[in-house]
Amino acid sequence: MNYQVDEIRNALESHGYDVFLHGQDVAILCPFCPEDDPDTKGKNYITPAKGIYHCFRCNEAGSIRWLFKKLGIQIGNQRISLEKIKEQVSRMRTLKKFGGNSLPKKMMPVGLPDEFEPLRRDRNFGLAKIAYRWLHRRGLDWKIIKDWRIGFCSTGAYAQRIILPFCDMFGNVVTFQAREFLGSSGTKSKNPAVEESTVSRADVFFGMHRMASGNSVVLVEGPFDVIAVDGFLSATKLVNFTALGICGTEVSDIQFRILESLEPREIFVVLDADAPEKARRLGGELLRYCPRVRVAELVRGDPDDLSRKEFVKIISRAYTPLPLPLPNCRCMPF
Repeated sequence: MNYQVDEIRNALESHGYDVFLHGQDVAILCPFCPEDDPDTKGKNYITPAKGIYHCFRCNEAGSIRWLFKKLGIQIGNQRISLEKIKEQVSRMRTLKKFGGNSLPKKMMPVGLPDEFEPLRRDRNFGLAKIAYRWLHRRGLDWKIIKDWRIGFCSTGAYAQRIILPFCDMFGNVVTFQAREFLGSSGTKSKNPAVEESTVSRADVFFGMHRMASGNSVVLVEGPFDVIAVDGFLSATKLVNFTALGICGTEVSDIQFRILESLEPREIFVVLDADAPEKARRLGGELLRYCPRVRVAELVRGDPDDLSRKEFVKIISRAYTPLPLPLPNCRCMPF
């Protein structure tokens, strides 16, 4: 990742470091040199354009991202746009390090259906009232519905379905899932048609707009699992945890890259009770991206079937999975 000289300098000075400018490099007294006397310490040269640093005295070197992580400094906005992440994956595939066809560089959001109506307390009648009752039976109140921007469609291709918006890391709606609440069509979920250049559910996590860099992550399968776990986390005051929905049991290349960019402190894998083997395998794969991964196995149902007490008990019994090798597409560094 490339940085600006002023960006590096301001971040260091705000944390009390004396900064020296050398052309396009920024230098500080090396915090890794063993000598206590500042006069004998080497200068740690930071090259923003290349995203690297190097001390020629103690030979400490690496990426700026790693240096700032060691120093406890957060620089700029750590969140990377979906378009940028997909562009990076596309570039790597073009270099034949991933194999397969390259992904499109441009990602267009699907947005919400034209017939979408937000569920609101002051318009709780007719089909909206039925939709609200269905959500209420699942434990959602008006505050939760508003927080997650949930609505419905009364007409069109998604008629008589709850609409669950998926947002990118900046809170922009990029796609959605339509969930039946009357039981008349026989198809529980319906997703928008995906073209090569549009965002699909495999390109995002449900709930990732709530994720902050360095938070711990609880990975679950579906949107309602995310909403339920988010409520458990809030009630137990675990403010540095974020629930993310995979929308399935496998994490895509793009989703792996998103997780890597967010640098989670710890990852808990909590899939449905019918997928214990997949949960263990996913946990083993995630160990390549995060040193602290734990798998919590359910004995029944889904996370949104649990009570808060049951969820805490399940998490307390989580275990570290065995590391598994990843396919070549996930082993290559960016």
